Amino acid sequence: MLTQSHFLSQEGLSDLLSVATFGNFWPVIKIKRSEYHLAEEYKNECIEDKWAAILINGGTLVVYDEYETDSELNDGEEPTKHYLTLKDVRKGLRLMKKEYPHHYADLVEENDDAITGDIWLQLAVFGEVIYG
Repeated sequence: MLTQSHFLSQEGLSDLLSVATFGNFWPVIKIKRSEYHLAEEYKNECIEDKWAAILINGGTLVVYDEYETDSELNDGEEPTKHYLTLKDVRKGLRLMKKEYPHHYADLVEENDDAITGDIWLQLAVFGEVIYG
């Protein structure tokens, strides 16, 4: 069984971000240009490794909701920027354990899938599950 601290490590967070975004259509995650240096040692690795390194090194990722972009914006409007930090990663795990214990159990027992990851990411970004 994995512990919460596993998901705050480079490998664990990279895996969690991978599960949360693979085949998932709502999140668009961007790296701020000013924070690329936080993932320098992972420049030749997968994007999830870069995202994890940025978060672990105190950075912030920008998350856009693609569903908002597709359906709710007027011409010329910018999509809402949501931010993801290591604090938000912890918040998502805490909320998942409390409000979605069966998904949290799947996560720590390494029985996770795209739904598990999506629930965690929505909780980390929005503080609630909006796409059920």
